[in-house]
Amino acid sequence: MAKTVVGTFDNVLEAERAAERLEDTGIDRRAIAVIDNNVGRSYEQQWKGKSGSFWSWLFGDVESEQGRGFPAEENTYYSEQLGRGAVFVTVTVADDRAARVSELMQSGGAQDVRAESGTRSAGSQGAARRGTEQERVVPIVEEQLKVGKRTVERGGVRIYAHTVQKPVEEHLRLREERIKVERRPVNRPLETPTGQAFRDQTIELTESAEEAVVEKQARVVEEVVVGKDVRERDETIRDTVRRGEVEVERTGAAGAFATMEPEFRQHCTRTLSQSGLSYDQCSPAYRYGYELAGNKKYRGDWATIEADARRDWEQRNPGTWERFKAAIRYAWDSARGKAQAA
Repeated sequence: MAKTVVGTFDNVLEAERAAERLEDTGIDRRAIAVIDNNVGRSYEQQWKGKSGSFWSWLFGDVESEQGRGFPAEENTYYSEQLGRGAVFVTVTVADDRAARVSELMQSGGAQDVRAESGTRSAGSQGAARRGTEQERVVPIVEEQLKVGKRTVERGGVRIYAHTVQKPVEEHLRLREERIKVERRPVNRPLETPTGQAFRDQTIELTESAEEAVVEKQARVVEEVVVGKDVRERDETIRDTVRRGEVEVERTGAAGAFATMEPEFRQHCTRTLSQSGLSYDQCSPAYRYGYELAGNKKYRGDWATIEADARRDWEQRNPGTWERFKAAIRYAWDSARGKAQAA
């Protein structure tokens, strides 16, 4: 019994990467489909009226009648996801590999992974990947450079406030009094009455002195101000992005070459038969020169492209360039409308 594992991705790029990883693990590329909204709309119209419409077709139930087979709620889920721009990667594998495929999708960035029962063939999955049987879709992937900003720490300042002690010294002059008692001999008449002179009396004097008084007063003598100086600078981001390019090259059709073949035969007869070459021998050289003219790589004059043309020819026909160069040059000129009469 087979199962179809469906992973939901945000965009085509992620889905394509997941498909490539699945293929690298050995899953047949034909069993892998990448489905976006364009593919969904195309097949919705094709399978309209069937059970589950496009999704029934995807999971192998296209022949069931309306109302049977693929559940309507599942159809609604997948349709809504496509409508918001999601992209699905579907892989049809045997039951025993479904779990492993689910793990690979989840590790590849799938937003949701579901396993649906189904018997779709590898060929049908390939059709969903291409869009329709009549067209082949070549996705052109381009990387876009998105530049944003984020805040990162570039270092900082840590401030510690703590107390230290230091010795200080102040000088000041202190006044100190001392009572001095001195006896001096004198000889003079008493000027006060005798009664008063012999009266008892007491005299007291007080000594005084200055002493240092220490008082500490906290004063703000400095401030540490912590702030941020914000500046803006312009920076130019230079990088490279990749973009897929598709070159459309029209190759020479067999019928178009056939219309010029009579001219090439005549040229061979006139110029190369002298060297013993037949047209059958020269035909590959004329065809090579004709195809060069339609190849974008070989645009320019002959002097510019001859070295590359010779290298490519020698890779397939070693040692024969000089022998067939005239035929190649003539066909190249003829296809470009520049042939000169031989």
